[in-house]
Amino acid sequence: CLYLTVIYAVKMKKQGFAGNAIVAFLTASPIIAVAIEAEAAFIQLLLPAGSAFLITCMRELAKDCEDIAGDARVNSKSIPVTKGIVFSRYCILGLTVTLTCFTLAMRSFADHTGLYYGIVVGGVSLCTGVAYYYVTKNNFSRASTLYKIAMLLGIGGLWLSR
Repeated sequence: CLYLTVIYAVKMKKQGFAGNAIVAFLTASPIIAVAIEAEAAFIQLLLPAGSAFLITCMRELAKDCEDIAGDARVNSKSIPVTKGIVFSRYCILGLTVTLTCFTLAMRSFADHTGLYYGIVVGGVSLCTGVAYYYVTKNNFSRASTLYKIAMLLGIGGLWLSR
């Protein structure tokens, strides 16, 4: 992880989705490390790590949209700079739909309580849906905040459901 952090800071920060994917992986990596240490089953690892990865990708893309002028000034190759805001919205929509489908599909594999479904499926889906609404209104700051809340709800819901 330290190696990826250095690579990101030195080389990948301005490289668009590749840099965002590194940040998303680094966000999910503590979950992966804990699951490996606890010898958790792959399926127990997939939901929280996959959700953290997808939500972080959405948030990073929203932040890139928010800072499109600054990124363009420093020749960043972020998706909003290279492909535009409209394309970026479609990417965020695709990630939102993927997260929702992923979370619902995991329901059949994971053994969780009703608390999990209320907080994780309901709360995270609501936050990411409302965040996408703000993305369509070019309010990327509010969307970014909602993605943070979705991440906290996801982690909190998993913790409470144990």
